[in-house]
Amino acid sequence: MSIEYINSNLPPSEKIERINRQTIELAGKESEGRFDKHEIDNIYDQICIDRKFKRRVNIGSELATYTNWTHFYEQTGYSIWKCAVVDFADNLLNELYFSDEGEPVDNVGALCEYKGEAATEAAVPALLAMTASEILARDWKWCYYNGSVYITIRNSGNENYEGDYYLTWQSTDTFKRNFFVYNHQIISNYEDSTYVYTYVCALNELMVTDAGEVDGYGNPYVAYTAGRVLIYATIYEFLSGELLLELGTINYVFVNSSGVVTTNTTGWPDVFVPLAIVVCDSSGIVSITNKRVTLDTGYEPGSRLGVISVIADYTALSTDVIILCGAGNETFTVYLPVPVNEKVYYVKNIGTGVITVNANTVGGATIDGGNTAILNQNDCVQVVSDGTVYWVI
Repeated sequence: MSIEYINSNLPPSEKIERINRQTIELAGKESEGRFDKHEIDNIYDQICIDRKFKRRVNIGSELATYTNWTHFYEQTGYSIWKCAVVDFADNLLNELYFSDEGEPVDNVGALCEYKGEAATEAAVPALLAMTASEILARDWKWCYYNGSVYITIRNSGNENYEGDYYLTWQSTDTFKRNFFVYNHQIISNYEDSTYVYTYVCALNELMVTDAGEVDGYGNPYVAYTAGRVLIYATIYEFLSGELLLELGTINYVFVNSSGVVTTNTTGWPDVFVPLAIVVCDSSGIVSITNKRVTLDTGYEPGSRLGVISVIADYTALSTDVIILCGAGNETFTVYLPVPVNEKVYYVKNIGTGVITVNANTVGGATIDGGNTAILNQNDCVQVVSDGTVYWVI
């Protein structure tokens, strides 16, 4: 069924039946809406991002705030009242509900027509002008200007119902209190002027683990999502908002030679570990491309790899990934460092000599159970550590 007006010509029993059916449906929709709101609130709480819209803001309908309402303009059949609001931003999606018939204060009233932001305060009366038919139908209107909302309210009726059915500029404080606090409720959903845009993408931060927990590269972990998969990254400072991104350009985020996460707009430096490329327009982040170290190959495809060329004995660094050995007939040894869980090295002999890859440098580490691996010309070995020893992949 649909919500509808009840034809006054219908038999009383039919009217009651239709009203009861609509009441049941409305109660169900209201309950469903409350559940949806609880779910949305929970999502915002979990992902810790700013909310663009304020919800169910009470506008001067409490004992401590009803005096904020002041009479602004009088016309036959209605008046315009104004009340200051906090952090209000004009948006055609803004809503204001006015319980015009003295409903209990925990109920939401009828939705008023939002007329937007007035150009000047003097323009408010024309913007909110009401016809006699609109007053009869209770099609109340509201608008915003310079920190205040303005709403039309009935200003005439049986004197026994002043402060309930209507309110005038001459109404006493008691009538005003009765009207705004006890007999009516005015609440609003509106855009928050203090809202801070948050970019939600594949590198959106969900949580930061214990600051003492670091990966094989010495970087704290950050959890982020890629689709529905929770992944741990090494972009702690970046995702925590501690880096200053420059708008209107491309920002390169990386670990510098001192081990500090930083950014620039000129490109990757000579010595670095890449983390991300962040494209910004004049208002904020447009896209983020992950360039962090991965567990399978050491680096994200498309990023600059940790490539080093050596022609003499060399001890691999934690930032190295690919080690190219030799330029002629050199024969020497590449020493692997203390095994770190999931660290990957590629060692290739591009010369004509013989290269020895030695894992038995500290603590008796091995490669597939042996101390060394021998590489002749064009041989390559890929090893990965389980945190204790190295294994050939």
